[in-house]
Amino acid sequence: MKKVLVVINNLDVGGIQKSLLNLLKDCSDKYDFSLLTFSQEESDKEKIPQNVKIIQPKKIYKSLGKSSGQLKSNKFLYLVRGFCSCVAKMFTVSIAYWLIGLFQPKIKGYDTVISFSHLTSPKTFYSGTAEFVLNKTKARNKVCFIHCDYLNSGTRCKRNDRLYARFDKIACCSESVKGRFLEALPELKDKAYTVRNFYDLDFRNSFKEEEAIVYGKDTVNLISVCRLGKEKGVDRVIRAIAESSRTDIRYFVVGSGDYYETLSNLAKEKGVADYVTFISEVQNPAIYMKNADWLVVASYHEAAPMVFDEAKMLNLPVLTTRTTSADEMITDGYGGVVENDDQSIFNWVLNVTKNRTAKQVEINNELQEGQIQNLFEGR
Repeated sequence: MKKVLVVINNLDVGGIQKSLLNLLKDCSDKYDFSLLTFSQEESDKEKIPQNVKIIQPKKIYKSLGKSSGQLKSNKFLYLVRGFCSCVAKMFTVSIAYWLIGLFQPKIKGYDTVISFSHLTSPKTFYSGTAEFVLNKTKARNKVCFIHCDYLNSGTRCKRNDRLYARFDKIACCSESVKGRFLEALPELKDKAYTVRNFYDLDFRNSFKEEEAIVYGKDTVNLISVCRLGKEKGVDRVIRAIAESSRTDIRYFVVGSGDYYETLSNLAKEKGVADYVTFISEVQNPAIYMKNADWLVVASYHEAAPMVFDEAKMLNLPVLTTRTTSADEMITDGYGGVVENDDQSIFNWVLNVTKNRTAKQVEINNELQEGQIQNLFEGR
C-alpha cells in the first residue's frame, strides 16, 4: 500500500478543507494516508478517518495555519506572524518561509507528498503548504493541488511559476482549472492532471427531512453558501434585489467572514435588510439548501466550487456567474450561467421565478478514484 502524506494549513470550514476530508474518507482504505496540519484543533480529530495518521510539524508552523487575529491569544506566535509578514512585504515571502523552516527537519518515508493548497500571493505570508512540501519533505513524487483560476486569482507571478515547475505533478480540481493553468504554463503540460473534488456521499442524507428549513410559499427564496469575502459577489446580489424593487424575493446568505459587516450595512443602506438574512457559519448548510428555490453563486472568480455538486445532490438549481468551471459543471438541466457582470445578475434577479426542476443526479466517486489512482501511479 502506497504511503501518502498530505499537507494542509488547517481544517477550518472551507471548500479546500471539505474536498480533502471527502478524499480521505473515500480513499483511506486504498492508501496509507498521513495528514500534516500546521494548526489543528481538538475537534478536527472527529473529522478525520481513524485509519489516517495525524502528524504535526514544529509548533512555530501554527503561525501559518491561522490568521493574525486568530493568533492574538498566543503572544509568541502572534509576534512571529507579524515579523514574518513584515519580512514578506519588505523583502520576499521566500525569506519568511525560509526563516520558519529553520526549525523544521525534513520529513521522509513517503511515496507521495501532497500540498493540498496552491501557492498564494507572493506578498502574503499565509498557508505555505507548497513551500513546505518542496523544502521540508523528501519523496519520489511531490504533488501540488490547484483550487483556483491561476490567471485570475491574483496568485500568478514569476516566483510561483518557478515553484510549480519544481513539483513532479500538478493536480487541478477540474478540466477548466487545468486549462487555465496551462494557459499560464504550457510547458508543464506533462505534469498536469485533473482530480475532481470528491463527493461527500452522505451529504444528501446528512439530515432528517423535518430538520430542513421551510421557506415562504409566496416568495422566491434564493440562497448563497460561501465564505463572506469580497470575491464572492454577494454584494452584487444585494444591489440587484434593491434595484429590481421586487418585494417577493428573499435572500439567505449562509456563511461567515470578514466582509459580513460591509454586506449587512449594504443591505440596510439599500433598504432591503428585511429581504436579506445572514446566517452565520452552520455545521450543515444542507438544511438551508434543501427547500430553497435557487442557489446563487455570484463570484467574480471561482475554480470548481463544491457547492455546485452539493446543490445537484439536493436537486437545487444553480444560478452562477461565468467563472472558470461554470460551463463545465452547470450544464443544461442543473440551472443557468450568466455573464460575470452586474447587469447580467440584475437581469436574472428581475425575472427569476420559483424553479425546482433540476435533474436528479446519481452521485458516486468512481471518476475521482480513477483520477487519484492515475495521479499516484501514473507516468
